[in-house]
Amino acid sequence: MKKQHPPAAVEAALERLALRGLLDDRRFAEQYAALRATRGKGPVRLLRDLQAQGVERRTAERAVRRALEEEGIDPGLEARAVAAKRARQLAGLPAPVRKRRLLAFLMRRGYTGPQLKPLVEELCG
Repeated sequence: MKKQHPPAAVEAALERLALRGLLDDRRFAEQYAALRATRGKGPVRLLRDLQAQGVERRTAERAVRRALEEEGIDPGLEARAVAAKRARQLAGLPAPVRKRRLLAFLMRRGYTGPQLKPLVEELCG
């Protein structure tokens, strides 16, 4: 559509791809979430990225939930592991800077919630 192809031709092509199983938002979302969850991305980031890819919110939420369950990932434990690694990298900075950067890093990675500030305090003193 963006390249000015006729709408009927675009619809026909999308329909053919869907019939062959090549367009499946659910499967795409599950694979995307599973791969990135194992690389330390948090649930909020996964959800946001999937929605940016055009996946419907409910489909994205189910995919993220399923990926975390199937991969055996506990977001709280994963956040701790990611935070500990990053805190070691920031060790040479003054404590206030370290805390601010670690918290911002975790939020960008998709970890949120009331447990973040105590975690940052624990790791950065």
